[in-house]
Amino acid sequence: MASKILNLVKGVDELEKVIEPLISKPHHEVLSKMSHLEKSKIGLLETYIINSLFWAMMKVSKDEVNFSVQGRF
Repeated sequence: MASKILNLVKGVDELEKVIEPLISKPHHEVLSKMSHLEKSKIGLLETYIINSLFWAMMKVSKDEVNFSVQGRF
């Protein structure tokens, strides 16, 4: 378990280094210099990052990861 958490922390550290140019300035300032296509790509990247980090958090906390959201709301 400790090795999984350590790998997660290392992965988050690497992710922070990669996205540093995007998170070092206010979001609107970064997006104002991009084309519509680049903004769309950034939006997809942000969604993927949030989803992946949420899944990793659930996996590390031993919550059930394979549940279905459909029909719960």
